[in-house]
Amino acid sequence: MYFAFEIDKKNNKLIIADPANGIIKMKTDVKNSVVAVWVFFEHTNGYVEPLGYGTGWFVGKQGENPEYLVTNHHVIETFIDCKKGELVEVTNNDTGEIYVGRAKIFVYYSANSHEEAYLVQADEVKDLAILRLDSATTLKKPLQLAEVSEDIVGSTVYSVGYPSIADNIWNEAVSQWGEEDIT
Repeated sequence: MYFAFEIDKKNNKLIIADPANGIIKMKTDVKNSVVAVWVFFEHTNGYVEPLGYGTGWFVGKQGENPEYLVTNHHVIETFIDCKKGELVEVTNNDTGEIYVGRAKIFVYYSANSHEEAYLVQADEVKDLAILRLDSATTLKKPLQLAEVSEDIVGSTVYSVGYPSIADNIWNEAVSQWGEEDIT
């Protein structure tokens, strides 16, 4: 999916333009910009339950460490459904048991390296969400965006992500993964 954006740091907002108005420059090392995004429900009793996962990528100015990343709305939808990280009570439909906890979003650089991310803006219709870290990271580089021009019509388009994470979960394979697993 292609889109254009502008960071308004004063108001802590990322302004998203229509997807048809921007395109990622493929000259950037894409793998060095991509991360896995996970949503977890942290119960007050200490139990942590995965709610969803997907792929995200960092955006920002060339030469600067990125602080913002983009993922799909459907990746973080359970976070929104759980009141965006507020303490909530959830009832298990099968057992009737009540759980208390909060949803959190985490960015995984590899299976053993992660940090919490925070929702800045989400658009269900465009299926986009903008996340922010507490501070810029040195572990990834931002993808650069460019204006759409007539010379890109008919160009090859690539999809980048972590599809093998889903395979590892559902097939109960070893859950060690990193940049080499990005396809």
